[in-house]
Parts: sequence; structure tokens; C-alpha cells
Amino acid sequence: MTGLHLWNCSLRLVRYLTSPTELPRTVTKLSRPLRIVELGAGTGLLGLAVANRLGSGVSEVVLTDPDVAIGGGWTSLDVLRANVEANVAISPTAAAAKLLWGDAGDIAALAGHHGVFDVAIGSELLYREDSVAALAATVVELGVATCVLAQQTRPAANMAIEEHFVRLMEASGYAASQQLRALRAA
Repeated sequence: MTGLHLWNCSLRLVRYLTSPTELPRTVTKLSRPLRIVELGAGTGLLGLAVANRLGSGVSEVVLTDPDVAIGGGWTSLDVLRANVEANVAISPTAAAAKLLWGDAGDIAALAGHHGVFDVAIGSELLYREDSVAALAATVVELGVATCVLAQQTRPAANMAIEEHFVRLMEASGYAASQQLRALRAA
């Protein structure tokens, strides 16, 4: 399990998403707060930082993680919720929710409770081949318009998993941008 580890590329993705040319530009095109879902949030660093940088009234960020037992009576979702609650003063638009990729009940509950998302974000999600199809299906089923992922590629030099995800998304009508590929390769 890797969900409770802070990955360096999360910090790079925060800088990228909160740069003047990315999410803030998208916000100005909307007449409502930008709706963001973080997939596989783990500790919540990425989603909390994005919520903090964009600010109240500008974004609504829902950080998601499956409810995986981690020991001591705690689950990954318990840790995520505790981190969101501990940071409510600086990231008041952040919320935590359960989401196991590919689980129809979790997807329906998330969409039913939080509505439609404009952007899905995630860091270091593409490292297990057996989860790629479920991740892609989740993005599609949530009806997310844009998906931005950062990846340092684990295991080293194995791009096949990332390419598989891109092919699945393209087959569902998404287009991979050069910015995404450049971010991934950086």
C-alpha cells in the first residue's frame, strides 16, 4: 500500500495546477466554484494544497480514498478525514469521501452527494496494472471533463501502465495533451 506516503510529484502538480495558466484560468470561465475531485488522495496533501491555493468561493475540492485498513483500528479514509479536519482553517472548501475505483456504489454516492466535477486530479496513481481500468472507468463514470495526473513512473522506466491509462481515456473520448505528457515526463 502506498496511500500514506507523500510523493514529490504531488508538490510539482500543486505548483502546476495553481499556476496562473491552469486552474485559476478555468475558474474565470465559470460562474460558480470550480469542482475538483482528487482520486487516491492518501494523506490529502495535493487536494488540501490546491483548495488552499485557490481559496474559498473559487473551488470545491473533494479528496477521495478507499477505506483500506492500515492498522490500529484506522483506515486510509480515517487518516484522510483527520487531515482534512485538521486543515479546515486553511482549506475550508476541502471535503473527504470514500471512493474505491470502479465501485459503482461509491461512484454513485460521490456523484449524488457532491455533484458533477470539472477536474479530476491525482498523483502517483498509475503503478499497478490491475487498477488502471478501474481508475479510467471511474473518471469516465464521474463525467469529469478534465483529468490531470502526475506520475514519476514506478517501477522505474515502465511507461506501459501510463500508456495503457492514456489509451483507455482516449477510447472514452478524452484527449491527452502535450502539457500532461510533459508534466509526466518531467
